Amino acid sequence: MLKKYTNVVVGAAVMLVSVILFISTFSIKALLATTVGPEVMPKIASTILFLAGLGIMVEGYLASRKAVTAEGPEDEEIRKAKKAGIINMFLSIALIAVYIYFMPSIGFLLTTIVYVFLQELILSPVDKRKPVMFLIIAVITGCFIYFGFVYGLELILPSGILG
Repeated sequence: MLKKYTNVVVGAAVMLVSVILFISTFSIKALLATTVGPEVMPKIASTILFLAGLGIMVEGYLASRKAVTAEGPEDEEIRKAKKAGIINMFLSIALIAVYIYFMPSIGFLLTTIVYVFLQELILSPVDKRKPVMFLIIAVITGCFIYFGFVYGLELILPSGILG
């Protein structure tokens, strides 16, 4: 019974965390006078996180209404997919931690390119991995984000070894 409402609970938890993050952005102080303050991106990210949590919650609710009351044994393929999803989730969390750790010393641009590339590898099925295409996407994405932050939002990002 509780199992069919898992996504509803997870969605609500994500929404709660996003509200806490959004509220905490009001304590961020700007060190420099800029047109866009340092609290803007965390506010945008927490809003997107809230919407993602809402989506998870709605999808979970709709799925729970369709669920059959008598639950049979899970299909082997579904169990393997769930296990792979859990492994990918922990790999993604570890990758984010490594990304945050190395960003000050290596720099935003290089760590973002490496992060996007590795995240694409983690999230794509093994039989559909295209490393060259992933690298091109990572470079374009990293540069787009970097130049958008630096020149569009006038934010200072860690330059690292590119210095």
